[in-house]
Amino acid sequence: MKGCLVAVGILVGIVVLVVVFVLSGFQHIHVRYRVTVEVQDGEQIRMGSSIIDASYDIEPDYVTWSGPNTYVRVEGYAPTVDLGEKGLLFLTFQDAERTVDEMTERNEQWRCVFGDIGCLPSAAYRTPIINRPFSERKTTLEQLLRQSGPREVPFIVL
Repeated sequence: MKGCLVAVGILVGIVVLVVVFVLSGFQHIHVRYRVTVEVQDGEQIRMGSSIIDASYDIEPDYVTWSGPNTYVRVEGYAPTVDLGEKGLLFLTFQDAERTVDEMTERNEQWRCVFGDIGCLPSAAYRTPIINRPFSERKTTLEQLLRQSGPREVPFIVL
């Protein structure tokens, strides 16, 4: 009976170690940035800003069952520009429906498999996140986090 309990204890210990090992490789890297939108309203330039937090899932290389990860969780508010009597303009970052020509132009500017908001930090700092093994994505996102300063992003990327 005592030998049985020891065997079960060892088995449970091994299972716990395997689970901890597997889960320790999964990480979320948060990229926080401010988006400022400038709109020309007649002769005036009007601006609005917002803080966005994009969370990229980084999976270990030994994970094969989940397939490519192209989902980015985004939190924040849509940058809003007050156009006075004309109302408010919200940049919602809903993935735009694009024509074939627009997709070609966008891909010439910046190719990215994430949604528009997920691609924005990568496009702004010209730091590719996709088409890399998962282990390299972590390094790439950490490099992206070290970037600072304003950048202009082509409208087609938005």
